[in-house]
Amino acid sequence: DAQGSRVLEAMGRAKLLERGRLSPAAVRALYGTQVQMSASRMDRMKNCHFGYFMEYGLRAKERKAAGFQAPEIGTFIHYLLENVLRTVRDRGGFENTKIDRYSEKSARFRYLFERLQKTACAIVNNVADEMRRSDFKLMEFELSFGGGEADLPAVSVEREDISLRLVGKVDRVDGWVKD
Repeated sequence: DAQGSRVLEAMGRAKLLERGRLSPAAVRALYGTQVQMSASRMDRMKNCHFGYFMEYGLRAKERKAAGFQAPEIGTFIHYLLENVLRTVRDRGGFENTKIDRYSEKSARFRYLFERLQKTACAIVNNVADEMRRSDFKLMEFELSFGGGEADLPAVSVEREDISLRLVGKVDRVDGWVKD
Protein backbone atom coordinates (compact mmCIF):
# COMPACT_ATOMS: atom_id res chain seq x y z
CA ASP A 1 0.00 0.00 0.00
CA ALA A 2 0.99 3.67 -0.32
CA GLN A 3 1.80 4.17 3.36
CA GLY A 4 4.05 1.08 3.40
CA SER A 5 6.03 2.28 0.37
CA ARG A 6 6.44 5.75 1.98
CA VAL A 7 7.86 4.10 5.08
CA LEU A 8 10.24 1.99 2.99
CA GLU A 9 11.38 5.09 1.06
CA ALA A 10 12.01 6.97 4.33
CA MET A 11 13.99 4.00 5.65
CA GLY A 12 16.07 3.96 2.44
CA ARG A 13 16.85 7.68 2.79
CA ALA A 14 17.74 7.24 6.47
CA LYS A 15 20.14 4.43 5.57
CA LEU A 16 22.17 6.86 3.44
CA LEU A 17 22.56 9.44 6.23
CA GLU A 18 25.89 9.65 8.01
CA ARG A 19 26.26 10.26 11.71
CA GLY A 20 27.49 13.76 12.48
CA ARG A 21 30.09 14.83 15.01
CA LEU A 22 30.11 17.72 17.42
CA SER A 23 32.97 20.16 17.16
CA PRO A 24 35.17 20.59 20.27
CA ALA A 25 33.63 24.06 20.71
CA ALA A 26 30.10 22.58 20.65
CA VAL A 27 31.10 19.90 23.18
CA ARG A 28 32.48 22.58 25.52
CA ALA A 29 29.33 24.69 25.06
CA LEU A 30 27.07 21.73 25.93
CA TYR A 31 29.09 20.06 28.69
CA GLY A 32 31.68 22.64 29.81
CA THR A 33 35.30 21.83 30.64
CA GLN A 34 34.62 20.44 34.13
CA VAL A 35 32.49 17.34 33.50
CA GLN A 36 30.91 15.56 36.50
CA MET A 37 29.85 11.97 35.89
CA SER A 38 27.90 9.57 38.08
CA ALA A 39 27.74 5.81 37.59
CA SER A 40 24.29 6.13 36.02
CA ARG A 41 25.51 8.83 33.62
CA MET A 42 28.44 6.64 32.60
CA ASP A 43 26.07 3.72 31.99
CA ARG A 44 23.84 6.00 29.89
CA MET A 45 26.85 7.15 27.85
CA LYS A 46 28.13 3.60 27.34
CA ASN A 47 24.73 2.21 26.35
CA CYS A 48 23.66 4.99 23.99
CA HIS A 49 25.75 8.03 23.06
CA PHE A 50 22.76 9.65 21.38
CA GLY A 51 20.58 9.13 24.46
CA TYR A 52 23.30 10.69 26.62
CA PHE A 53 23.52 13.65 24.23
CA MET A 54 19.75 14.14 24.30
CA GLU A 55 19.46 13.85 28.09
CA TYR A 56 22.60 15.61 29.33
CA GLY A 57 23.64 17.71 26.34
CA LEU A 58 20.31 19.05 25.13
CA ARG A 59 18.51 18.28 28.42
CA ALA A 60 15.52 16.92 26.51
CA LYS A 61 12.78 15.47 28.71
CA GLU A 62 10.15 12.91 27.85
CA ARG A 63 6.59 13.84 28.71
CA LYS A 64 5.39 11.99 31.77
CA ALA A 65 1.87 10.90 32.47
CA ALA A 66 0.66 11.63 35.99
CA GLY A 67 0.40 8.64 38.26
CA PHE A 68 2.37 6.12 40.23
CA GLN A 69 5.44 5.38 38.12
CA ALA A 70 8.59 3.27 38.42
CA PRO A 71 10.71 6.11 39.92
CA GLU A 72 8.30 6.43 42.85
CA ILE A 73 8.37 2.68 43.38
CA GLY A 74 12.18 2.75 43.31
CA THR A 75 12.26 5.65 45.78
CA PHE A 76 9.96 3.76 48.12
CA ILE A 77 11.95 0.51 47.95
CA HIS A 78 15.19 2.47 48.44
CA TYR A 79 13.75 4.23 51.51
CA LEU A 80 12.45 0.97 52.92
CA LEU A 81 15.68 -0.95 52.44
CA GLU A 82 17.92 1.73 53.86
CA ASN A 83 15.79 2.36 56.95
CA VAL A 84 14.91 -1.23 57.76
CA LEU A 85 18.46 -2.50 57.22
CA ARG A 86 19.96 0.37 59.21
CA THR A 87 17.56 -0.37 62.11
CA VAL A 88 18.32 -4.10 62.01
CA ARG A 89 22.07 -3.44 61.89
CA ASP A 90 21.87 -1.04 64.83
CA ARG A 91 19.88 -3.59 66.84
CA GLY A 92 22.60 -6.15 66.34
CA GLY A 93 21.62 -8.58 63.64
CA PHE A 94 19.34 -10.37 61.25
CA GLU A 95 18.47 -13.47 63.24
CA ASN A 96 14.73 -12.76 63.60
CA THR A 97 14.26 -10.10 60.92
CA LYS A 98 10.99 -10.15 59.05
CA ILE A 99 9.63 -7.11 57.23
CA ASP A 100 6.17 -7.41 58.75
CA ARG A 101 7.60 -6.20 62.08
CA TYR A 102 8.12 -2.68 60.68
CA SER A 103 5.52 -0.04 59.96
CA GLU A 104 5.07 3.73 59.94
CA LYS A 105 2.16 5.95 60.74
CA SER A 106 1.82 8.15 57.67
CA ALA A 107 -1.09 7.39 55.37
CA ARG A 108 1.10 7.74 52.28
CA PHE A 109 3.60 5.21 53.60
CA ARG A 110 0.81 2.76 54.50
CA TYR A 111 -0.73 3.13 51.04
CA LEU A 112 2.61 2.57 49.30
CA PHE A 113 3.50 -0.27 51.61
CA GLU A 114 0.22 -2.10 51.00
CA ARG A 115 0.56 -1.66 47.24
CA LEU A 116 4.14 -2.93 47.15
CA GLN A 117 4.07 -5.30 50.12
CA LYS A 118 4.95 -8.51 48.28
CA THR A 119 7.96 -7.04 46.51
CA ALA A 120 9.18 -5.14 49.54
CA CYS A 121 8.89 -8.15 51.83
CA ALA A 122 10.72 -10.39 49.38
CA ILE A 123 13.59 -7.92 48.94
CA VAL A 124 14.15 -7.28 52.65
CA ASN A 125 13.76 -10.93 53.57
CA ASN A 126 16.25 -11.93 50.83
CA VAL A 127 18.82 -9.39 52.04
CA ALA A 128 18.31 -10.48 55.66
CA ASP A 129 18.77 -14.13 54.64
CA GLU A 130 21.88 -13.24 52.64
CA MET A 131 23.37 -11.32 55.59
CA ARG A 132 22.56 -14.17 58.03
CA ARG A 133 24.43 -16.66 55.84
CA SER A 134 27.50 -14.53 55.19
CA ASP A 135 30.41 -13.09 57.14
CA PHE A 136 29.77 -9.68 55.58
CA LYS A 137 28.37 -6.87 57.72
CA LEU A 138 26.49 -3.72 56.76
CA MET A 139 29.10 -0.96 57.01
CA GLU A 140 27.66 2.19 55.44
CA PHE A 141 24.55 3.61 53.80
CA GLU A 142 24.51 6.45 51.26
CA LEU A 143 28.31 6.68 51.10
CA SER A 144 29.02 9.71 48.92
CA PHE A 145 32.09 10.42 46.83
CA GLY A 146 33.07 13.67 45.17
CA GLY A 147 31.10 16.85 45.73
CA GLY A 148 31.08 19.23 48.68
CA GLU A 149 30.28 17.17 51.79
CA ALA A 150 31.40 13.82 50.35
CA ASP A 151 32.71 10.98 52.51
CA LEU A 152 35.29 10.05 49.86
CA PRO A 153 37.03 12.05 47.09
CA ALA A 154 35.85 11.96 43.49
CA VAL A 155 37.54 9.78 40.91
CA SER A 156 39.16 12.24 38.49
CA VAL A 157 40.56 11.88 34.97
CA GLU A 158 42.27 14.70 33.08
CA ARG A 159 42.96 14.91 29.35
CA GLU A 160 44.20 18.02 27.61
CA ASP A 161 42.00 20.88 28.86
CA ILE A 162 39.07 18.68 29.99
CA SER A 163 38.68 17.13 33.41
CA LEU A 164 36.13 14.47 34.30
CA ARG A 165 35.06 13.81 37.90
CA LEU A 166 33.06 10.73 38.85
CA VAL A 167 30.77 11.63 41.74
CA GLY A 168 27.79 9.98 43.34
CA LYS A 169 26.53 7.79 46.16
CA VAL A 170 26.74 4.11 46.94
CA ASP A 171 23.42 2.97 48.41
CA ARG A 172 24.89 0.35 50.71
CA VAL A 173 28.41 -0.82 51.53
CA ASP A 174 28.92 -4.32 52.93
CA GLY A 175 32.28 -5.28 54.35
CA TRP A 176 34.13 -8.34 55.52
CA VAL A 177 36.29 -7.74 58.55
CA LYS A 178 38.68 -10.53 59.48
CA ASP A 179 41.07 -10.44 62.45
